[in-house]
Amino acid sequence: MPTNILYGFVLLLFVISCNDKDSPIDPPTDPVKKCRLVKMIQGTNNGAVNDTTFNFYYDAAGKLYMVTGSYAGYRRIDTSLITYNDSGKLVKISTPGSAYGTTFSYTSNGLLSEINHSSYDPMRMRYVYNGTSILPEKCVAFRLSGTSGTPLDTTEYRYTSQNGNIVSSETFRGGVSRGKSTFEFDTIPNLNADLALIDLFDQPLLFGFEFFYFNKNMFKKGGSTYLTYKLDSGRLVQSLTYKDQNQLPSATRNYFWECN
Repeated sequence: MPTNILYGFVLLLFVISCNDKDSPIDPPTDPVKKCRLVKMIQGTNNGAVNDTTFNFYYDAAGKLYMVTGSYAGYRRIDTSLITYNDSGKLVKISTPGSAYGTTFSYTSNGLLSEINHSSYDPMRMRYVYNGTSILPEKCVAFRLSGTSGTPLDTTEYRYTSQNGNIVSSETFRGGVSRGKSTFEFDTIPNLNADLALIDLFDQPLLFGFEFFYFNKNMFKKGGSTYLTYKLDSGRLVQSLTYKDQNQLPSATRNYFWECN
């Protein structure tokens, strides 16, 4: 995967309208209740002293249309605007005042087929499916020339899937394997896959793997990173804690919900 994806931070995919068909985690104690994430704070100081705060904004139909991120002590606020097509598919992420952005294409069956990211370091990512599977068997990523748009190099990621999740990704360059990574997942469902796409290049929301969009469940372990979750009685994520390979806590993220 691209370097700027690999070294992202962890939010994981927690925007939810509990009764939407795209959100498979209805609170079992109250099936009518609807909740959506309105704020996330990385840190333990309630948004101050080195904490990073993300705010999530929705339109009248309940669709997420904007995400902002700010770091305590800095005046700058990073903003991502989100555009959908008539079928409700995410098609564009843009930044106000910038000509750069990310666009998304889909197959006739509604499966993600291509991502195009324009920037000083543009990237195109194409997904290949095998038969009737809704999970891709590989991703072919092209690093492009910023002036001509021609491919400068190509990297291929070959996936292995199990129980609705991509559990390994092997990297190939020039047909030669450059290493394989394996992943484990929690039983918590993937609450909103679009946030994985929103985060790929422009926001430090996710752990940084392009295939999180496709997975059935939330990430639990990969490499030296471990995640543990705290849920409320309705199975809404209240917080997650990162742990290193020695199982020592290193960071916390807290989630704030708006429910009716």
